[in-house]
Amino acid sequence: MTTLPLALLAALHLAFVGLGGVGPLVIAGLRLVGGFQADDDVDRWLYRVGKWSTAAVAAGAGMGLAAGVIRAGVSESYVDMLQRFGARAYSMLVVEWVFTIVCYGAWLWLWSRCRQAPWRHALLALVGASNLLYHFPPMMVAQNLLTSQPELIAESQIARSVLLPLLWTPYVIAKTLHVWGAGAVVASVCLLFVVGSSIKSEVAQSYVRWVATIGLAGTSAQLLTGIAVLLLLTGDQAQQLTGVSMAATTTFLLGVILTIHLMLHLARLAIRPATPLRATGLAATVFCIMLSMSLAARW
Repeated sequence: MTTLPLALLAALHLAFVGLGGVGPLVIAGLRLVGGFQADDDVDRWLYRVGKWSTAAVAAGAGMGLAAGVIRAGVSESYVDMLQRFGARAYSMLVVEWVFTIVCYGAWLWLWSRCRQAPWRHALLALVGASNLLYHFPPMMVAQNLLTSQPELIAESQIARSVLLPLLWTPYVIAKTLHVWGAGAVVASVCLLFVVGSSIKSEVAQSYVRWVATIGLAGTSAQLLTGIAVLLLLTGDQAQQLTGVSMAATTTFLLGVILTIHLMLHLARLAIRPATPLRATGLAATVFCIMLSMSLAARW
């Protein structure tokens, strides 16, 4: 009964956290490297997605809490895992979340005021995004691991010094990089979505080429890290995705097929940026990939 709601919330959480973490980095990079801040239309597009990224940080937290509440109601092992972390760990997560929001708020407020100091302005996005990406995805991956394999850490109470070795294991690193890749894809699709049909100018076509290339890189990173995660799964988990569970195998294969389709479309845009965008279809494809993989992991 809870599989679909949890998978849906997990997909939304991944999308929001990805946009909130990677979006500002991509935007700041485009303003610096691409020089797009000199074009009013492109700068307006970037600013709009910058606001979406800031809102996504709050939305991602809400989705994560909602998923946690549902999961706590049906899984004693999840509740036991949560209780192993002290109050200080959770208070620090709140502090880190607020710090990122403050950095992004200052970044947006100084958008027009720092045109003459773009590197210093980009630093705000870098600090806020890196803080979010460094703390939250690895912690979420580690908590999922400890729910299914509590023996990974023998201590009843988990302190930072005890948790760090787990965060540097190949599986946690691969899964974290997978989340970062998803963030690049979501950010790219959002940056394409705001363009609409305004891709006639050379500047707009250059913008589309840059964004599509970033999205293609993110999708490729997801595919590679996804293979790494699959190879690092335990025997039972890997068997579920590769044939034992028909539902898990079907949704997993659907996610792979949609990922390849997305890569081909982004590659076409990177080569021929004047190609009709169909950004709504791209967004739907990305969400279906996330939902398929989230379902595959739960069946």
